[in-house]
Amino acid sequence: MRPPDPRRKHNLRHPLTLSKTLLSERSTPRHEIRRHMQPNIIIFLVDDMGTGDTSAYQDWTGNRDDEQLHTPSLERLARLGVRFTDAHTPSTVCTPTRYALLTGRYCWRTQLKHKVAFGPHYPPLIEKERPTLATILKEAGYRTGISGKWHVGLTYTKSDGSPAEGWDDADVRQPLTDCPEEHGFDYHFITNRSHGTSANAGWIENRRCIGATGKNPHDISGYDLYKTGSMNFQHAVGFLDTHLAEEDTKQQPFFLYYAANSNHTPHTPCDALNGVPITGQAHFKNGKRELSRPHATTNDPNGWESTEWGKQRDQVGGCEHNTPERLDFIYENDVAVGQLLNYLETHDDPRNPGHKLIDNTLFIFSSDNGAENAGKESSGYYRGRKAHIHEGGHRVPTIAFWKQGNIGDGNDATPGRTSHITYGLNDLILSIADLVGIEASSRAGFAEDSTSIAPFLTGLQDDEFEPHPLVLHDDYIMGPMLSLRDGDWKLIVGQELITEDELKHHALFNLKDNPTEDERQNLIASEQHRHLVESLSEKLLDIYHQRS
Repeated sequence: MRPPDPRRKHNLRHPLTLSKTLLSERSTPRHEIRRHMQPNIIIFLVDDMGTGDTSAYQDWTGNRDDEQLHTPSLERLARLGVRFTDAHTPSTVCTPTRYALLTGRYCWRTQLKHKVAFGPHYPPLIEKERPTLATILKEAGYRTGISGKWHVGLTYTKSDGSPAEGWDDADVRQPLTDCPEEHGFDYHFITNRSHGTSANAGWIENRRCIGATGKNPHDISGYDLYKTGSMNFQHAVGFLDTHLAEEDTKQQPFFLYYAANSNHTPHTPCDALNGVPITGQAHFKNGKRELSRPHATTNDPNGWESTEWGKQRDQVGGCEHNTPERLDFIYENDVAVGQLLNYLETHDDPRNPGHKLIDNTLFIFSSDNGAENAGKESSGYYRGRKAHIHEGGHRVPTIAFWKQGNIGDGNDATPGRTSHITYGLNDLILSIADLVGIEASSRAGFAEDSTSIAPFLTGLQDDEFEPHPLVLHDDYIMGPMLSLRDGDWKLIVGQELITEDELKHHALFNLKDNPTEDERQNLIASEQHRHLVESLSEKLLDIYHQRS
């Protein structure tokens, strides 16, 4: 099975060559973005989920019914809205993607060149003066909230009230010095990192470590990994309830960043979410919970492991099969999506009498990187997994819906729209700014790696799309690697670009002809493609060094 080959014409251009104006002002006259009352916005970002992990993409991945997890809520979201088959995370691990989503900037431009924010106290990656998606929405009148995984760094406070230098001198009894509030969020309920590594401080709500016992600077109680999903949902809905109940906020639009901890390891599904049973409930499309035949442990049958590079880079571990616990954890997200849709359908919109919230809410679902599984049923036919530079590491399920904004028709009885345009999650910040009519900031460096795709969200056809280059980044123990995606072409280079500012080429793939990145069709040594390699390399260097 191969992806379709949409014709590409509409030139969005790379943002480095453009002044910071609304994309609608620089779009062709053939497609004007319809302006509506500013929508409410929910971004539902899950952890470690591949395109094969949801039945909303089963026709695309080719998974059989006896290996495809059933995710009815995501199927419904896809029918209501637009499903994207070529959406990518800027990185194949969590911290860099979350940073890029919030800032529109590649994380390797910060002090974190690769890997993730380790340890209970990692300094904030986002400077206080740097605008974020939450910042620009708040300035535009939105009430902003986050529930779930933060993982872009924060600063605790010492016992004397001064900023902590690390975890050793942090006092969980003190309000945090730097947290989501500094970066545009009016409300936050978070774990610092993945739920399995956040027990030091536990849950943090509006600067406070809510489990602090007061006995000593590091004493926390009540943190339960198996309650993470239900706690995230409870506080997300609490944010919405409060927003709608208060006279001074209910006439504002809201922005909810729902950053689910699931389905990162350890796989700890909650017993129930908002009264819906979770544990033991996930099943394949054939109704069973167990694979009906032996699991295929790899989706890389292409000979790449025979190369020295491949041998080294496949040493990184990952789940080798879908366990019942992992399936339940993914299902937990599906239930949360369904419950949020139900909430939007049953609550009146105070800004739009006679309508429910769902009519004017932009709902975006995606993942922070690919699945940690090596198996076909998680990544479909794509090569690789989480932390891999190959498609399985960064091509993720992404669905968007906004009825009044023409992102989908909102009709559950129709199949929904599928788009094959290529874009990255770092493009969301300018796309959302464009959709809601926010003037992009004139401050230097704002969202410099983001390009608006708003016209294609709201109905411009795929055959008018000419892609902008994407830089994709992986995270291996042996060192980071980068790739440039430009149209059908994907150039992979080594860590030397980051560590020594030198290019070392590893692979060139034509994803139209070779979507599985079969190493036997690696064209990097082809004399016929030498000039293409040079051209792509120059584009990569231009972006890396921010040359216009």
